[in-house]
Amino acid sequence: MSPRRIGPTRRHADNWPEIFRAFTDATRAERGCLWFDWSRSLDDPTGYVLVEVPGTEGSELGELRVSR
Repeated sequence: MSPRRIGPTRRHADNWPEIFRAFTDATRAERGCLWFDWSRSLDDPTGYVLVEVPGTEGSELGELRVSR
């Protein structure tokens, strides 16, 4: 499988954070969610990167689950 990029069209790029606000807020409110942040590309105005860092069940802040 080849990697594919998905994200907003130019028309929706500026509104992307608001389009996904409910999803973002709900995910951030999940138990164990340490980080759930969107970053916008400096090179591509339609490019966003999602960084999600979940903790393990019962972990203390700073303990991370690493999937391989």
